[in-house]
Amino acid sequence: MRIYNKINNLVSRILTWLKSKIYVLDLRLQGATVPWSTVIAGRVIVSDAQLLTVFSNVSIGKQVRITTELSRVQIGENTQLSNNVSLDAMGGGISIGSNVLINTFTIITAWSGVTIGDDVLVAPFCHITDRNHGVCKNKLIRDQSGISRPIYVNDDVWIGSSCVILQGVQIGNGAVVGANSVVNKSIDNYTIVAGTPARMIGKRE
Repeated sequence: MRIYNKINNLVSRILTWLKSKIYVLDLRLQGATVPWSTVIAGRVIVSDAQLLTVFSNVSIGKQVRITTELSRVQIGENTQLSNNVSLDAMGGGISIGSNVLINTFTIITAWSGVTIGDDVLVAPFCHITDRNHGVCKNKLIRDQSGISRPIYVNDDVWIGSSCVILQGVQIGNGAVVGANSVVNKSIDNYTIVAGTPARMIGKRE
């Protein structure tokens, strides 16, 4: 029985490895820059793969969607995109550093640009968007143009579950954003914030 289990596990690992390489090959054939060291759990949906650059030892989960509308998406080495992550470069690029974890069901949308540094942890169900909608009273909201400003998330930042990071925000090195927070103003280095809107509640010592 033990031998059967070992063989079964070995076959399962080999099949998983082969599937991953098929998904990598699919992206490479579409024109993406993706090394063979990339581990992919499911087919990645990319609108224009030629604008996707992935560095070494990246892990990509299932049902990941990457939209590249004339803007580049770059994913740094040793970074992990969990299941159901969406990266939408809608006119501004998305740059994700090394050793980053983007957790499940997180959405990153860039019209001007979103930059995420190294060693950043983003918990599930977050939304990072650099665009807001016009709200002038003399015009229907649906007919108004969006307003966008770039977002910068620096190194060693932890963003808790279900947070919203809004346009023009810069999150300093080592900052922590508590769960369910809405960040509409920049955060200093090593500051801990929480709430809606997010306010300082402490400092990392």
